[in-house]
Parts: sequence; C-alpha cells; structure tokens
Amino acid sequence: MTSSGIPWGSCSISHDFFAHVGRCYEMGVQEQAGQARARAGLNGSCDVGVAAYPVAVAAWDALLSEVFLSPTSGAGRGSDLASIPVEEVHSWPVLDRTFRLPKLALGTTFAKGHQPYQDLRDLVAVRNSLVHFSFDSEPRAASEIRRLSKRGIFLAVPRSRASDYAWPAKVSCTEGIRWTINTLAAAAREIERMADGSSLNHVSLCANFQPLSLEEARAIFLKYDVDPEKHIPER
Repeated sequence: MTSSGIPWGSCSISHDFFAHVGRCYEMGVQEQAGQARARAGLNGSCDVGVAAYPVAVAAWDALLSEVFLSPTSGAGRGSDLASIPVEEVHSWPVLDRTFRLPKLALGTTFAKGHQPYQDLRDLVAVRNSLVHFSFDSEPRAASEIRRLSKRGIFLAVPRSRASDYAWPAKVSCTEGIRWTINTLAAAAREIERMADGSSLNHVSLCANFQPLSLEEARAIFLKYDVDPEKHIPER
C-alpha cells in the first residue's frame, strides 16, 4: 500500500508511454513543416525520432507487467506463473518476459520465427543500441538496422550519394516512429488473441495500443501542411 492507502498495483502507465510515442510521431511531422529535412514521402528525418524507441519499449514492458504481473491481474491463478516470485520475473530481459509470461499464464506464447515477435525483437535491439550508445563504427543492432532499412522503415540515402547516414540518423525518422507504434499494436493484438476466454483481468489494456495506418499518417502530414508525397534530398 502507499501512504495514501491506494494499492501499488491499482494504476496503469502503459497507455501513457504509448501515447508519448504517438506524440513523437506528430512532433516528427511538425519538424518537416518547419525545416527542409531530408524526406522520401512519409519518411522524413527528425530529431525526435531517437526518443521513440526507448519509450516504445517502456510501453511494452509496462503492458506486460500490467497484464501478467499486477496483483489484480488474475494471471497467476492456477497457472505455472504463480510459483515464480515477481522479483525474479522482473529480472528477466524484456524479450524473455515477452515469451515466457504468456506461456506460463496461458499455456501459449509468441512464435519467435514469426511476426509480431520478430519486429519486437528488432525494436528492442535498436532501443538497446540507442540507450547503451557507443562510438563504435557499427552498433550492436547493425543487422537489424540494415534489415529495417531495406524494408523502407529507416532512412536510405539516394544512390548518388557517396556515404550513408550515421546509424542514429537512419533510425531517427517518421516511418521508424510509425513502425514502433504498429509493432506494439500488433503485439498487443497477439496477447488479446492468446488471452481470449482466459481469466486475465487487465487484457483490455491492450486496446490502448492501436496502429497508425498509412491513411492516418497522411492525414497527420496534411494537418501540418506537409505534402506527404514530396521527396526532399539530403543537403
């Protein structure tokens, strides 16, 4: 209990973190309006982009705790999760919690070789390279960044340019932010699917994690008088 008598497990913060990722997206679009940023349509360079990845992982981590570890979640009732101290679970890396918590509580879990787990894995890798930043020539998430660049999620330079962006600049972009939003939304839908018919009390919190479609992204660009089709080369 807190000093005010309110139980520690009575509040939710995952939706706040998720909302802040959405605000990062809007701020990134606003940067396109105020500056001549390099941009390929909906994918524009933005300073705020690097903040989205740590906040997105915090949102996911919080959601896992709220759905599976809250004292009022009902997740441990009659499941293998009941025998494991919460402190021990919190010591697991976030991807371990992502995989193990549904398995323990529901008897099923994410498929590691398929989406959305693969994007979650890449999101955590990019987040770790940013949070534990070093001046190495390649980040620890180099392979993930290359893979996401090929998918058009991170910035790619024109072939006419001799050198690539520095890797933090590659990931700091509007489509990168939108990808984090949609990755979390897809993972939340998977928890809802796995928990269907279960006794979990807080699975409804997953509904706060909604995707950002291409149409919605275009509408945000137009809201700030930014042409969603325009291409601006790096200067």
